[in-house]
Amino acid sequence: MLEHQKLLLANLQNFPELFTKELQKSLRWLTPEELNELKQWLVENFEGSVHWDTIQKFCNYHDQMVM
Repeated sequence: MLEHQKLLLANLQNFPELFTKELQKSLRWLTPEELNELKQWLVENFEGSVHWDTIQKFCNYHDQMVM
């Protein structure tokens, strides 16, 4: 499932609303370990992009869930 989400997110980078929806789905579908890997991948691939604010919110939300 993780690789599927990465592929979708990479292909949706030009569609902000869909990109955000897929991030939200990731929270429901992925295991905590997969979410950590996704966070790392997002930072490596999208840091400084138009999605950066959304990604930071996603990462902050995930960090709060883990605590």
